[in-house]
Amino acid sequence: MRGLFLGSILFAFSSCLFAGFINEPKAPYAPFKAGFNDGKIVGKYDEKVLFEISCDTNKSVYAFSNTGDILQSYPMTQVRTIVFDDRKPHEIKVDLYFSSEAGVMRSRRASGGEAILGRVGEPLVKGIAGVYDIRRDFLLEWFGADWEWCGKKMTRDESGNLKASFTATVTNGTFNLVFRPNYYRVNLGYKNFQPWIRRPNLKSVNGWRSWRAYGKINMDNIKETCAFIKENFNPYGMDTVEIDNGYQAGEPYMNERFTLAESWMKPSKNFPEGPASIAKTIDSYGLIPGIWISPGITQHYQDKQRLRLANGRMAISGYMYAPGILDMSNYTITNTFIPVFQAFKDAGFKYLKVDGLRHVLYEGLVHAVDAEEATRRIRNFGLAARLTLGDDFYLAACWGIMPELADSIDGSRIAGDCLDDFVSHHRQLYYFAEMFPVNRVLCVNDPDNMLMRVCPDWGKAKVSTVSLGGGTYMYGDKPEDLDREKIYILQRGLPSLETYSVESGPLHINHPTYYPHKYLDESREEDAMYMVGPRTEQGVDSPFSTLWAVHFAKEYDCWCVVTRNALWSLGESVVELEKLGLDNKKTYLAYDFWEKKFLGEIKDSLPMRALKYGSCQVVGLREKLDRPQFVASTRHVSMDAVSVKEIEWKDNNLSLKMDCVEGTVETYSFYVPEGYKFDKAECEGGEAKVIEGGSDRLLEVLVSAKKKDIALDLKFN
Repeated sequence: MRGLFLGSILFAFSSCLFAGFINEPKAPYAPFKAGFNDGKIVGKYDEKVLFEISCDTNKSVYAFSNTGDILQSYPMTQVRTIVFDDRKPHEIKVDLYFSSEAGVMRSRRASGGEAILGRVGEPLVKGIAGVYDIRRDFLLEWFGADWEWCGKKMTRDESGNLKASFTATVTNGTFNLVFRPNYYRVNLGYKNFQPWIRRPNLKSVNGWRSWRAYGKINMDNIKETCAFIKENFNPYGMDTVEIDNGYQAGEPYMNERFTLAESWMKPSKNFPEGPASIAKTIDSYGLIPGIWISPGITQHYQDKQRLRLANGRMAISGYMYAPGILDMSNYTITNTFIPVFQAFKDAGFKYLKVDGLRHVLYEGLVHAVDAEEATRRIRNFGLAARLTLGDDFYLAACWGIMPELADSIDGSRIAGDCLDDFVSHHRQLYYFAEMFPVNRVLCVNDPDNMLMRVCPDWGKAKVSTVSLGGGTYMYGDKPEDLDREKIYILQRGLPSLETYSVESGPLHINHPTYYPHKYLDESREEDAMYMVGPRTEQGVDSPFSTLWAVHFAKEYDCWCVVTRNALWSLGESVVELEKLGLDNKKTYLAYDFWEKKFLGEIKDSLPMRALKYGSCQVVGLREKLDRPQFVASTRHVSMDAVSVKEIEWKDNNLSLKMDCVEGTVETYSFYVPEGYKFDKAECEGGEAKVIEGGSDRLLEVLVSAKKKDIALDLKFN
C-alpha cells in the first residue's frame, strides 16, 4: 500500500511538472521606446524607464516614439539613434536604470592582449560602454561619442534597484543606443534561461572532493579529512565535503528486487549503514554533506525504460555504464529518478552533483528522438530534481555548460577530469576562461577539483584564478598530501568570490583543449608546450586566457586585481592600463601578492615579470590618494575583499574594521605619501606590530587576531 501511495503522489507531482505547471510568460520582445518628457529624452522598455538623456539644448534634437528608426534582426537587436541636426558639439548626461542585479558588460570577448574582465560588486569599469541587466536579461550599449562614467560604482535606490550615469560629448550629430532584449536566452542561445522565474543559488561553494584523493573511499578517510578541514580550512570559509564515485555498493542497477533509489542507498562494505551514515558523519563536523551520483545503470528488467535508437538497438554511451541509457521519459523520471533524488535528500545530503548528463543527451537522446523532444526530456530531468530537492538544496550538473538545464541547476562542472599533469592544469584554467561569461548568470562555474599535491606554483595559479574568478573552489587531496606551504596557499583563496563577467559573446574556439598528445616529460619546457598545443594568439605577450583583471567595488574602496597565468611560458610584458579597464591618466599603487612585494607607483602601463609555464603573478592596483591608504593584506588573494569590512580616514587617523580568522597573524600594508609620518598603531581585539626596515613609503603591520572582530587604528602626524 505504501508503494501505491508514494506512486500516486509522484504521479500527481509529475503531472504538474510535465504539463507546463512551472512555465511563465516569456520576457517581452517589444521594442524600447524613446520620446521627450520634461526636457529629457526618456527611453522605456516593458513600460519601465530604461534611460533618461539630458541635453544642453531642446532644439534640433530628434527621438521618435515609433519603430521607424529601429533596425531589427534575429536575434533581436534594436538600434535607436538620437540625432542633433545643427552640426554643433553637444554635451549630454545619460542616467541608466536597471533591476537589482545588473552590471557593466561588453558584447565581445578579450583579444589582442586584453585582460578578461570581471567584477565583484557593481564597479563602473573604464571603457566598458554597456550594462547587462541579469534579472530582465537585456544588454544596453552605446556608441558614437566620447564619454565618461559619473562616479566609480553603480548606486541603489530604496527598492534596491541599480542606477548608473555617464556624460558624453556628441560631435558628429548622432548618438547610438544598441539594445538586445533576451540577450543570454536568445542572442547567446541559452533558451531555457529565465531569470525572472528563478536564479541559481549563487553562494560561494568551497570544499573538498574525494575522487582524486581516494577513489574507493571509507569512513576513516572521511573522518580524517573532515577533521583536517575543520582545523585548517573551515575557519577561512570552507564548509562543503562532496563524496564522489566509489562509496556505493557496486554500480547502480534495477531488477525485480531493487529500485534504482534502493540500489543507490544499498549498504556497502565500507559503509554498512548506507550513504545516510556519510551525511551524518560530515554533518557532525559542522560541514555540508555532498554526494555524487550518475544516471547510469548496469542491470535493468524493464526494457520500456531503456533508450532505443530507430533501428531498435539500445543507445549506449562510451561513458555511461552498460547496458545503456534510460529514456528520460515522463514515466522514467517520475518513477525511477524522483525517488533517487528524494532518497538522498532524506538521507541528510544538502548538495548533489549529477554526472554524465551531457552523455545522456548528446550520445543518447539526440540519436533516438528529435532535438526538441531530447531537449524537453533532459530539461524535465533537471526540473524534477530541482522541484524534488527544493531551492535550498545545491544542485550541480556534470559536465559542460548545458543550455537545456539553465533554469534548474546551481552549478556546473565546465572542465574535463583534472589529473596531476600539466595538460590537466592547462585545460582546467583554459576552460575556466572560455566559459567565464556564464558564471553567476546561468550557474556557478566549476573547473573541477584543484589538486594541490603538484608543485606550489601550479597551486597558486589555480587558487588565484578560481577564487578571483568566483568559481566553485574544491580541492582533491589527502591530508598527508598537503604540507604547510600548500595549506597556506589554499587558505589564501578562501572563500571564493562572487565574481561576474564584464564580457560576453560567442565562445572562443580557437584553441583545442584536447590537443592530441602523448604524455612526455613535463619537467622539460619543450615537452610541456607540445602537450598543450599552440598559443591561441600568436605574437601577443598575453594571449587569451592568460590575463585577467577583476574590478572590485566596496562601500569603502574600489580597486583592481590583475592575474597573469602562464598557460604557456610567458616573457616579460608591459600591459597598457586601458587593456585592464583602468584609466591610463591616473597613478596606481601596485602590490605583488604572492611575492609580498610593493611594486611602487605606476602610470600608463603595468610591467609584469617573465613566468615559467604553470606559474602566475597576481598584482593589486589601487588608485593613489593624497593621504595614507590601505594597499593589500596577506589574508586573501583579492587584496583584501574578505577580511576588511570598513575603512575610514578622519583627523589623520586611518581606521579599519576587519573580520579575521581568530588565532592567526596576517600582514596589512599601507601607503604613506610624502607629508605624512606614522605615529602609532592601536588594535582592539588583537595586537598590532609594525614591521621595521621596509620600504620608505610602505607601512607593514602584523595583526595578531585574538578575536574574530578586529579594529585597527593607525595614527599619523
